[in-house]
Amino acid sequence: MKNRHIPIYFILFALPFTLYCQSEEMVLTADRAVELALQNSLTVGTEELNLVIKERLRNTWWNVLYPRVTAGASLSRLHEQTSSIDYLIPSSEVFPGTYDYVTPISVDIPHTFMLGTSLNASLMLSAQMIYGIRQVYIDYDSGVLSLETARKKLERDVRKSFYNLLLLNENVKLLIKNMGTAKTRYDISTANYKAGLVDEYTMLAAQVGFENMKPALEELKNGYTSALLAFKMSIGIPFDQPVTLSGTIDPEMIELDTQKLVASFLHNRLDIQTLQNTITLLENVKELSVSSLYPMLTLMLSYDPYFAKDPFAYNWFEDMSNDWHQRSGMFSVGISISLDAFLPFSRTQTDIANAQTNIDKTRLALRQATQGAEMEIRTLILKLKKSRDSLKILQLNLSLAEKANSMGQQAYKAGLKDYSQIESTELELQKAQFEILKEKFNYATGLLDLAYALNANMEKIKEVSHE
Repeated sequence: MKNRHIPIYFILFALPFTLYCQSEEMVLTADRAVELALQNSLTVGTEELNLVIKERLRNTWWNVLYPRVTAGASLSRLHEQTSSIDYLIPSSEVFPGTYDYVTPISVDIPHTFMLGTSLNASLMLSAQMIYGIRQVYIDYDSGVLSLETARKKLERDVRKSFYNLLLLNENVKLLIKNMGTAKTRYDISTANYKAGLVDEYTMLAAQVGFENMKPALEELKNGYTSALLAFKMSIGIPFDQPVTLSGTIDPEMIELDTQKLVASFLHNRLDIQTLQNTITLLENVKELSVSSLYPMLTLMLSYDPYFAKDPFAYNWFEDMSNDWHQRSGMFSVGISISLDAFLPFSRTQTDIANAQTNIDKTRLALRQATQGAEMEIRTLILKLKKSRDSLKILQLNLSLAEKANSMGQQAYKAGLKDYSQIESTELELQKAQFEILKEKFNYATGLLDLAYALNANMEKIKEVSHE
């Protein structure tokens, strides 16, 4: 009886450890978050499946050379008695020793069931097959570009969301730190008030300043929680999974050479490559229409042996040379060409003209996209340079704000100034601290946008800029 309780004890013993494992905190770096997002993204998964289909079509292009083969059998019975059916067979089979020429003979067919079979094979060879095969390869290249675009866009967005969470978290920490300072000041003013060193207004002003920070802190925490939930959804982890972010917003300041970057990476952009691939696709569509003007070769092979006896009364395979007869089986080679396609304003000619128009339109779109891409790259680099210069100024402002606030705090503790006199210095310090965090975030996310716009990693960008 005791042994029956062992599984229950085991479950009760293991349950706390199971719950602990389920609630174990996950430490996320930016790289780990990107890895999870790529694994769990539905968009990337769809593109991967699309590429699997296109790859399969590319790897099996040669199946267009398979002939079309059909086989059939029929069992029929005439409503009325037929005395005979004429067959055309070689005369050597009727009169041995004669030359092979086709001789009509008659075979008596009783009023019974008749068994017929057929086997047909045909293969059409045309210039369109060549461009159809090429189309499969172009579609595969398009699938590769679509998958790469989805992956890199997801990576950029996840990293930007990660940095945004770090910014929100640092902002929360900064406000908590400032609340600690405000609480200390409130405690000092309370003690000074009780000691008769300051008036009640000074103590209440310090208390109001401290209490006013609480709603702002709750709002920041709610904003962080909402952003974290959206981030969890984007990387595919449960909403209730505890997460700790490991990382800092401390981007490397790099020198960027606009001319070199534009010259080296402009045509390597994913959107530019996609448009170039579209032009190749449209050119192949045009050639596909043009190829319909070329002759088409058709190879055909057919067999239609017919059992001349009652299929229910005789063995089908007993005397196959005499019981089975060929009606019209043959091998043929034919060549054909579409004449109406050469007529002006025919469907084919219209398709060719429309294909060329679509090519011209896409080339114009490519030129426009290239100009827009260059402007985007130049704008991103200008913003990065502006952020780098702004950080230098903000660092100086922070030093001045820290010095002013330190002097004000010392004067406040000494009773030389009241809270209203030092409140502005504290606000300026908070603003300077946050502005530096925000500008670092702007620079870090700007680098991500630039890397995506150039379709290159930061090592390659630095290498080209310093050549």
